[in-house]
Amino acid sequence: MGGLIATKGTRRLIKKLNAAFGRNDISDTKKGIAGDATLTGLFSTPSGNAPIIQLICNNTKGKKLFLPPHDPTNHKNLLKRWDYYLGNELTFANHELIRGFIWSVINGPNGLLGANAKNSQGDTYTVIRFDCVEGPNQTVLQSDEYHLKNGDADDTGLSATTAYSKIVLITAPTAAPFPQDPQF
Repeated sequence: MGGLIATKGTRRLIKKLNAAFGRNDISDTKKGIAGDATLTGLFSTPSGNAPIIQLICNNTKGKKLFLPPHDPTNHKNLLKRWDYYLGNELTFANHELIRGFIWSVINGPNGLLGANAKNSQGDTYTVIRFDCVEGPNQTVLQSDEYHLKNGDADDTGLSATTAYSKIVLITAPTAAPFPQDPQF
């Protein structure tokens, strides 16, 4: 059994997803999804009993958008371990939660190429943020979050223009048959 959470590989995956759905790249990511009929179909259709996130990551366009490039020096097993996790350990229900949470943000009122959707407070999502933490029971959580207003010293003011969706995967370490890459 090897780590999945507190590894530099997992942090690299999270960093790539946060960049793809971050302020600078979310529009281009949405255009990339919209420009690939298969990828659009994967995101827009409930997955049922399919490893939908694995299918998204194995799509040619999806690999470029959501996975860091293969790094045979520092991360030679990262992509193999992630693919194993997605195909063998992430439950179908959690694949669907991740897909649904992402789609509910990027498929706004004017469709995939329009503005992002609004949260329950009526504020438009600006980005999606991801994280992965270790826990005994695998689940995916989503929360609507904000940054504080500039200069807010007492933490009382949220900025409506910074609304974002936070998606957190809670899971145990993977049992992937590929060794962990060196961590230091």
